[in-house]
Amino acid sequence: MNQPRQIAAHYILLPGQPLLRDSYISCSPGLPPYPAPRDPRRETSRLEFYPGMIISAHRLQHLPPMMPGDPILPAIQQHYRDHPHSPNALAVIQGANWQDFSWTTRTLITPLA
Repeated sequence: MNQPRQIAAHYILLPGQPLLRDSYISCSPGLPPYPAPRDPRRETSRLEFYPGMIISAHRLQHLPPMMPGDPILPAIQQHYRDHPHSPNALAVIQGANWQDFSWTTRTLITPLA
């Protein structure tokens, strides 16, 4: 029996969902990811952790170019409004300034396989 893939991050922002902190996503083949809270004090087997923010990878090529200091949340939320979809593919934003959720020169968006 296939176990759902469990992916955790500091933040998760999926279409139609609020920004989640210290949560994980349960992914089963053919179903949209399901976010759930995570207890950081409890060890979870097979939990993949990515530092940063997990987002939907749908049509990422249509995100506007980001410059250092640009706010991340409004750009991702507008992208979700402009390109409604079900978040079957995921990506992670890493290297951002998470104190104010802004883009830096080191920020990368990487699709998750």
